[in-house]
Amino acid sequence: MSMKSFLKGLATGAVVGAAVGVATGLLTAPKSGKELRKDLAEYAKQMRKDVEKMLKNAKKVSKEAYENAVEEVTAMYEKVKTFDKEDLLALKEKLMSEWEVVVKKFQK
Repeated sequence: MSMKSFLKGLATGAVVGAAVGVATGLLTAPKSGKELRKDLAEYAKQMRKDVEKMLKNAKKVSKEAYENAVEEVTAMYEKVKTFDKEDLLALKEKLMSEWEVVVKKFQK
């Protein structure tokens, strides 16, 4: 096993573990619309952090690499199946719209 595949597996495991933890927290109690929106915003922040972790190992952060990372993270969160597909799609679209913010962070 190469170091690169080991690190990718480790990162994937960390992302899935975080997703399961957040999902469990979201599902443990019924929430009002306002509370659920707040939770989804927190979920979006966590997903963005997970995308940034994946990109940290990239030598160059391209839009294509960012979109691939968003796809991978979304797929991992989808496996958890903690909220409906519409919410997941909205979170994915939000991440896609944050490309410019993320790339500026990596250019520093």
